Amino acid sequence: METNIKNGTANNNNGSNKLCRCLHSYLAMFFLPVAILFAITGALYVFGITGDLNTKAYEIKLDKPLPRPLTQNIEAQEEVMVKFAKETGIEVPEGKAKKGKMGVTLGSATGYHLVLIPNTDKDTATLQVNNPNLYFKTVMLHKAKCGVAFKVLGVALGVVMIVLYITGLCLVLGKRGLRCKLIMTSLVGFIVMVVAGYFSL
Repeated sequence: METNIKNGTANNNNGSNKLCRCLHSYLAMFFLPVAILFAITGALYVFGITGDLNTKAYEIKLDKPLPRPLTQNIEAQEEVMVKFAKETGIEVPEGKAKKGKMGVTLGSATGYHLVLIPNTDKDTATLQVNNPNLYFKTVMLHKAKCGVAFKVLGVALGVVMIVLYITGLCLVLGKRGLRCKLIMTSLVGFIVMVVAGYFSL
């Protein structure tokens, strides 16, 4: 009877381990490309490598002052952008203009777009024509300044990272010889994180 119980427990453990291994392996391989993209762009971003916007700036002489407040008169600023772009042969992005950090933006921030920056002290405005390179676009994906599809993928990666750690720990902590060493390693990692955070803030 006791032998049957032990065999049943062993079979359950083997089944759980097999499920953890499958879940861990398939999730890790599926999200590997996204994880590599996030790791590379994140590491390079720390060193200030963010890609190139390939910006060209033009000064626009306004026929009349832009209506105030500027944040509530985006359409008037869009008209200025479109008119100047058509007159000078600049490609006009599709879509509607919206308020950005620096000024009114026409087009997707992750692709070719125009930015109008009014000069408050005179009747002129600066038009920026931005045509970002591929790496800049990947950084925008990392920063979630993109469409919904990749935002969902980014959130999913965050959830999957937790699942991978849980399943990985379930697999290795079951080995008594490693359990104490791994717990001590995790404790050292926690202390290093706290110390690094303390001296970095």
